[in-house]
Amino acid sequence: MQLKVLLEYNNYLYQIDKYLLQIARVFLRSQPTPSPSQEGKSGVRSRMGMAFIP
Repeated sequence: MQLKVLLEYNNYLYQIDKYLLQIARVFLRSQPTPSPSQEGKSGVRSRMGMAFIP
């Protein structure tokens, strides 16, 4: 009985995870392309983008 609850909980977390990934992708895509003066920030952003895309 406890295992069933655990599996349902895991499935619930997985759904939230997929939802957050989609939000993150949309957010990263909606960012304007950075100007050369923001190169440091863009490096971090592109690395985050790679991490989010499965």
